[in-house]
Amino acid sequence: MSTRSVPDLVLLDLRLPGMDGLDSLPCFKSTLPDAKVMILTQSDDEADVLRAISRGASGYLLKSSTLDQITEGIRSIMVERVRVPE
Repeated sequence: MSTRSVPDLVLLDLRLPGMDGLDSLPCFKSTLPDAKVMILTQSDDEADVLRAISRGASGYLLKSSTLDQITEGIRSIMVERVRVPE
């Protein structure tokens, strides 16, 4: 018997080769409805942030964020999905 692993979190870049990462966001949300999607990108354009959230992203982090900021961003959205130890 095989079991299928389903991710709890998807880290998605805003700029992908040949496409806009946000265009793929609805596909992730329909295929993996329980997974949280965190946008991790270089763009700090407020319009991009609003587009990401309106399309279903759970969070948005800049690639220039520190490891602590990335960890805290992921922890804050995952606390809704699973209980994360403090």
